[in-house]
Amino acid sequence: VYMILLAVLLWVVVVMTQVYETTVNVPVRAVNVGPDQILVSDLPETIPARFSGQGKDLFVLNYFRPAHLQLDLRVVDQDFDYPLHTGLIEIPTGLAVEPLVLPGQDVIPVSLDERLTIRLPITPDVEVRTRAGYIADEIVLVTPDSVTVSGPNSIVSNMRQVLTQEKIYVGLSDSLSEEAELLAPERVDLYPPTAQLSHPV
Repeated sequence: VYMILLAVLLWVVVVMTQVYETTVNVPVRAVNVGPDQILVSDLPETIPARFSGQGKDLFVLNYFRPAHLQLDLRVVDQDFDYPLHTGLIEIPTGLAVEPLVLPGQDVIPVSLDERLTIRLPITPDVEVRTRAGYIADEIVLVTPDSVTVSGPNSIVSNMRQVLTQEKIYVGLSDSLSEEAELLAPERVDLYPPTAQLSHPV
């Protein structure tokens, strides 16, 4: 039994110290986006990269300490086909692996837009139906009555209002007071993201 265990251990040592090549899916990160800009293109989550190194380092790279491909967007104005090369790959310290090639993709299309921040009114998307014998005000109040909107100029400049999440209340006999989520297009941020609805009954 001991001889078998020793043989397995020696085999593992040999395998882990041999030099191999393997392909790993590397996460893509965008860095250094300007404070007045916003990324509007969808970057791939990962791209394949081929690495060379000892088995133990490739194992750690693949399962525990992944490398990543870093796109420095300081060099991007608006629309740009970012050329890919192995120099963009950031390898964790202590791993003796070398990126060899990025198979299957030469560029990543990148689009930036000017960030626009404005204040817009909040419009409640609410329908209230009371129980028989009860009467509700015609207007649903919302607090605050406006919200800060920040996002791509191409989207925010066309917005005129921010809607609350659609709500239908049936059979109310008490006044309404509830927090509602505010709705925004993709890549648009709202501050605050919710508002308080109130409706006297």
